[in-house]
Order: sequence, then structure tokens, then C-alpha cells
Amino acid sequence: FSSVIFVINVDVDVDVDVVVDVLGSPVTPVTPVVAAAGTTKSTKQSPVRRATRRMQARERATPRRYQRPSSLPTHAKEIIPFLLEFIPSSRGDHMTHNLTAETLFISGHNGDDIEAYLAVPTDTAACGSIVVIHHLPGYDESTKEITRRFAAAGYAALMPNLYHRIAPGADPDDAAAAARARGGVTDAQLVGDVAGAQQHLEALPATNGKVAAIGFCSGGRQAVLVGCHLPLQGIINCYGAYVVLDSPAESPLRANSLLPQIPNLACPMLGLFGAEDSYPSVEQTAILEAALTEAGKAFEFHTYDLAGHAFFAVDRPAYRPEVATQAWGRIVNFLERTIS
Repeated sequence: FSSVIFVINVDVDVDVDVVVDVLGSPVTPVTPVVAAAGTTKSTKQSPVRRATRRMQARERATPRRYQRPSSLPTHAKEIIPFLLEFIPSSRGDHMTHNLTAETLFISGHNGDDIEAYLAVPTDTAACGSIVVIHHLPGYDESTKEITRRFAAAGYAALMPNLYHRIAPGADPDDAAAAARARGGVTDAQLVGDVAGAQQHLEALPATNGKVAAIGFCSGGRQAVLVGCHLPLQGIINCYGAYVVLDSPAESPLRANSLLPQIPNLACPMLGLFGAEDSYPSVEQTAILEAALTEAGKAFEFHTYDLAGHAFFAVDRPAYRPEVATQAWGRIVNFLERTIS
């Protein structure tokens, strides 16, 4: 196309329709034009103007986010930077890609066929990829929603069902109960299943060969584990328990500390934690931070006040919308730096 039309509402009492020539020619305001003392003149009530007036009526009772600029730009080269001031900088905040999602089977540990959930953007040429490691409650709808969210942000995302061998086709709650009864998934099986997911993503025609991994709850620990064993470009540890200590006897999960493996970590780590969490606690996070620093590893940690375990889980009382929104911004920024 040769031009783009922007409707800029710069004040509740003034609106300007401008045609921006992307080739750089001067901009000619179209009716209505800005008049003195913040009024407007119009020869016709267009549908756009009627819609704008309705929007203005709603906004009069709403606090303004931006101050009115002292002057309006009149040239395309001035208008583009002007508009960008009003657009969030992170693509995850303002860009939604078309996507497809499906359930399929991949080759996991020991060549076993396991169920997995794949979501891919359909309007990108060479996107990065991410393996989503589900939480202890299992391969459920909320984690599938997270998988789709990555595709909407422009990344191919694949979540293997870690409990497929234990309870194939079972309800997520029943499968998770069966997995808890066995102490969870072994580290060797987990690494094998994520390796299979990584290979599947790398083979997709629309991906760029760069793969990260993210995990929540027990999956956070498992993300650290695979970062020490697989050639990934980045890992994201969302409140992973039992990374710096063995699981206690009362825990349904049988897990050993990963501190001895930290020197083998071969990619950057993003860590997202809640200050009110017990596993991991603030003290446990500090131990992991010290171990990463001593080993000379690249990492970025963020601990959020007024948040505990599972603050990303939209279907649980622990969900903290404001914290989750901030943390999602950190995730998108990390992926832009590591796999885009």
C-alpha cells in the first residue's frame, strides 16, 4: 500500500484526522481541521467522527494517560516518531500473530511416542521456538493456553505431556495424581522428552533453529535441568522448587538438588519468583543466584512482592494479574534477545 490513515485523538475536545504519506510527502489535514481554542469545524458528520464523539463522551470521565502535546506534527517524518511514543515497546504487548494449534505425537525419551500440544504462528517466516514444560498439576488447559500465547507472540511452542506414559488419555487431574503417586517424572525421562520436543521444533519449516525452554512449578526446576543437558538458547525458570535443595519427605515430588549441575548450564537463565513463596523461598533463590554467579553464568532474576507460588496460574487463587503481566513482559524481552 502507499499510505496509512491514522485517526489521532489528542484531547477529549479535539480530534484530528490526518493522512500520513509513508513516502515522506507533506501531510494535508482533512476535514475536520483544528480550530482556535480547542474547537473543531466540520462540514459533515462522518461515521468516523460520530464514533470519535461517542468515544470522547466515554473518555471525559476517564483519567488521561498522556498529556496533550504542545503542538501537532505536520509532516510524515514527524508523525511517525510521534505515534511511536504511544505504542508499547515490547512486541508482546501490542502484536498478535495468527496461529494454529493441535494435539500430536512426538518421539520422546527412549523413542517413546508421547502426546504433545503444538501452537505455531502462521504469519512469520523464521520464528524462534520454545518448549513449554507443564507444572506438577499436569498437561492441562491453562498450560495449553500459555502455549498458544507464545504462538500469538510469534514463537512456535510445544508442550510435551510428561504424564502420557503413566495415564494416556486421562483427565489432567487424574494423570497428575498418578504421577504424584510415583514421585513425579524421573530426570532422565524429562530430559529425553524435552530433547524430543526440541528436535520436533527444530524440524518445523517455519522455525529458525533457536529453541528455549520454560517451566512452571516443578517445570521450573526441570527447565534448569534441561539447560544443563541440552543445547538450548535460553531457559526460563518460573518459581521452580527443589533447585537448590532436595525435596522434603512430605513432598509428593522426589527431586534432588541441581546445584552440582549448575556449572554445566550452557545458556542464559531468566528466573521469575514470588517473594511469598516457600518453595522456592527468597533465601533459596539467593542460593541459586550465588551459585550462578560463582559459575560465571548469565542470568536475570526478578522476585515480585505480594506474589507467591503459581502467580501465572489464571485458574488458581494464587493468580496475581499485575505481577503476571509484568513477568510476561520480562519473558518476551528475554525471548527477543535469545531466540528471535
